[in-house]
Order: sequence, then structure tokens, then C-alpha cells
Amino acid sequence: MENERQQAERNRQSGQQNQQASERERQGGQRNEQSGQANQQTGQRNQQSGQENHQTGQRNQQASERDRQGGQQNEQASEKNRQAGLDERQ
Repeated sequence: MENERQQAERNRQSGQQNQQASERERQGGQRNEQSGQANQQTGQRNQQSGQENHQTGQRNQQASERDRQGGQQNEQASEKNRQAGLDERQ
């Protein structure tokens, strides 16, 4: 009789421990899911940032090209002015 009571108590405690372990597993799974979602959001933000950086780079390239062309035009204008000065001297 005592053995049965002890066995029943051990079974009860074992069941409790299993329940607690299951709860810890459930909470761990929840945390993993939240972490996965956070990682996904971070990935999306990184992708967006990369796209914005790409667009900024393109705009910088275009601005550089405009500067280069403006410099060429300035050089051509300077050359014309230099030749006009030479013509006047003659």
C-alpha cells in the first residue's frame, strides 16, 4: 500500500516535471519565432537600405557626370576666349 502511494507520488511529480519541461519548450519556441520575425524585419530594413544606397550611388554618378560635362564646357569656353584674345592681338 505504501509502495503504491510512493509510486503515485513519484508519477505525479514526474508528470509535473514533464509539464514544466513542456512549458519551457513552448516558451523557447515562442522566443525563437519572435527572434525569427525580428531577423526577417532586420533583413527587410537592410534590403531597403541597400536599395536606397544604390539609388544614392546612381545619383552621385549622375552628378559626377554633370560635373565632368560642366568642366568640359568650361574648358571649351576658356579655349574660345583664349583664341579670341589671340585674334584681337593680331
